[in-house]
Amino acid sequence: MGKLTKRQLDAFTQRDGEDGYAFVARTIRTLRFRDLPLLLMLRGGDEKQAAAMRLYVDLKMVQWTRALTFGTVILGACTIVAAYIARG
Repeated sequence: MGKLTKRQLDAFTQRDGEDGYAFVARTIRTLRFRDLPLLLMLRGGDEKQAAAMRLYVDLKMVQWTRALTFGTVILGACTIVAAYIARG
């Protein structure tokens, strides 16, 4: 598995008084996307946790797709305005 980074070590260590669900939620939020496959390998036997991680990744993909779509629409509007001004 290799040496864990400080972020990974913090994410994989359950804190005192933290229940299982809070631990899993904090772990998924703390890790970067490139760390999630490692977490999936560690917890691969638990299908509910793997499904929760897939759902989280899918939701983040939807969030970034919306941001990209919004940015594209704004860029298109700016291009139309710039073309109108240049034609002017």
